[in-house]
Amino acid sequence: MLKVGDEFEDYLFYRGIGNFQLPATFSVDSNETLKIQNNSKEAIPFAFAFENIGGKFRYKNIGSVEPRQAASVAENEWVTPKNPQVEVFQQMRQGIVAQGLSTDEANAMVKTWWKSYFNKPGLRIFWVVPQYD
Repeated sequence: MLKVGDEFEDYLFYRGIGNFQLPATFSVDSNETLKIQNNSKEAIPFAFAFENIGGKFRYKNIGSVEPRQAASVAENEWVTPKNPQVEVFQQMRQGIVAQGLSTDEANAMVKTWWKSYFNKPGLRIFWVVPQYD
């Protein structure tokens, strides 16, 4: 438990800026194909792409990306959720729970991202950095 003043918090997540070489690169080509290149010696254990285009949502649960390999998401591979808050939340929670977070921790993490990432326009790739890195 973390105590700040009179408040207690069970979970502590850091969202910030770092200045280091990432073990992966991300690009979108002229055909709108998303590419994730894993440059690490270990697999990226979980990757999830999400895009909010003017309030229209789509996602792709990429899963793992093997070491020194690339994963791609072509334009026709995106999933358009019927209920984004449920589907995206469940997919994200499942992916990060599989990496060792408890369900409560995963719920808290996805909730912190909802307003700042999911409800704002743009493409986002959520991924777990390989343990080696």
